[in-house]
Amino acid sequence: MNSVKSFLKKNISKNIVFYPLLVLFGVLWGLGQQPTFFFIRFFGLIIFLYVIFYRKHYILETLLFGWIAYTFNFYWLFITFTESGKLPVLFSIAVPAVLCLYYGLQYPIIAFIYKKFHQFNKKILFYSFPIVFVFVDFLFPKIFRHTIADSQIGFFPFVQLIDITGMAGLILIIMFFNLGLFLLLKKLFNSKKIRVLNFVFIIPFVLALIYGFIRIEYLQQEIKKSQSTYAAMIQGNITGKQKLDESYFITNVERYNKLTKEAATTGLQPEFIIWPESVFNRSYDGNPEFLQQVIYENYPPLILGIVVWLGDRATNSALLIRDRYRINQYDKQVLLLFGEYLPFEKSFPFLRMFTPLRHSSTPGNTSSIFQINNVRASLSICFEDLFPELNRKKVLEGANLMINMTNDSWFGNGLGPLHHSIIARLRGIENRRSLYRCTATGFTTASDFTGKIVAKGNMATAEVIKARLPLNEKRTIYSYIGELFSYLCIIIVGLILLVIIREHFINFRIRKVKKHFGHKKIKEKDLKKYIY
Repeated sequence: MNSVKSFLKKNISKNIVFYPLLVLFGVLWGLGQQPTFFFIRFFGLIIFLYVIFYRKHYILETLLFGWIAYTFNFYWLFITFTESGKLPVLFSIAVPAVLCLYYGLQYPIIAFIYKKFHQFNKKILFYSFPIVFVFVDFLFPKIFRHTIADSQIGFFPFVQLIDITGMAGLILIIMFFNLGLFLLLKKLFNSKKIRVLNFVFIIPFVLALIYGFIRIEYLQQEIKKSQSTYAAMIQGNITGKQKLDESYFITNVERYNKLTKEAATTGLQPEFIIWPESVFNRSYDGNPEFLQQVIYENYPPLILGIVVWLGDRATNSALLIRDRYRINQYDKQVLLLFGEYLPFEKSFPFLRMFTPLRHSSTPGNTSSIFQINNVRASLSICFEDLFPELNRKKVLEGANLMINMTNDSWFGNGLGPLHHSIIARLRGIENRRSLYRCTATGFTTASDFTGKIVAKGNMATAEVIKARLPLNEKRTIYSYIGELFSYLCIIIVGLILLVIIREHFINFRIRKVKKHFGHKKIKEKDLKKYIY
């Protein structure tokens, strides 16, 4: 009886300390998604590794860790559902909670695979953690495509590495740093001798920093020699809710024209002007009269976000307008689930009740390149800037500039618009293309091909943002190889899994053969014959 009490007392006291610590690190890991707290990424997974190695219920505890972290990442979805979607409070809490739980599943999956690898080979596969993390992060189905390294935009020299490795390179270094730090702390707590080799985890980090500083210096010299373009972005501060209100249509049109005229006539005239995604609640049906009604004057070339509805086909599009006539059109290729299309809507039409969506859009297949003088701009609409391979493909089509048009007003003034803005800039750094990112309500930004913000607007204000950006024709290593580092991680993990499965199969056969022969002694060659 005393031994039971002692056991309970010991375990309860352990958990009283452990679970608050787990929650604290979950919160910290969630905060690490913000550029201000980028440094948390380099130590925030120490408790996660502790759970994998020393906790019996590591699956549930790593799930809890991931759930808490994503709750701090996606809390702004509550604002989206309540303010923009006008959904009940209970529903607005439940949906983000379930989504965060789903995203949090990545962590027990990582923990399970890594633990099995470590049990199979404690010396070599101890260091497989970074590769396993990239493997799961890359393959896990995500509605919002992002990585844990996005916040490194706040660590400017470090993030420059992605023009070689993509985001996978940063994740590998960050995970290796966490693993090395965990091993170092383990030795310290166990009073074991610290060797020089225990600091090897710092080397990839230092090399990435050196590359970053050298690369920034080189690119700054390139910018001075580069051709440039001068453009204006119109942030009309018309929310998605206002845009859908028919009574707001004239106000909307007049505001955009007033700001555009100001951009065209005040100061240096821009070479082109950008409006954000789907500015009007009315669609364009191919009739030029509509454009002449909503665009009051012959402005400089205008890139306009609008819904195009031809027959039974609706697309979220960008139009290049000259003299109030359409010259070119790009149709959005990657549509937002439940925002622009409903899966299985023909089989389950009741799903429409849960979204403000009145009809599904059609994905486009038009070229994204708009030619304006010496500018060949690749267009992306809304969350298309989240997809590295899509933006890389557009650069390979010949783009020397990137333009993103979006409406983040649905997310309110919280972290949502900031996160989206960060990810767009990362696509520019990967391919070394300057970026104009025009939004309806903020954050409207212009960044050069180092990723540095040259000009930006404020949140929830109607304004004109002008900026001169350098053009770049050169391709990066990432532009050539794409997600090669991610694919290598997938191959390595796949090969290790095959070896482990094969080993388990052989052991299973050995047990069966030995059971069959009972206590009889079996020669090694006979054993192999029965197994293979």
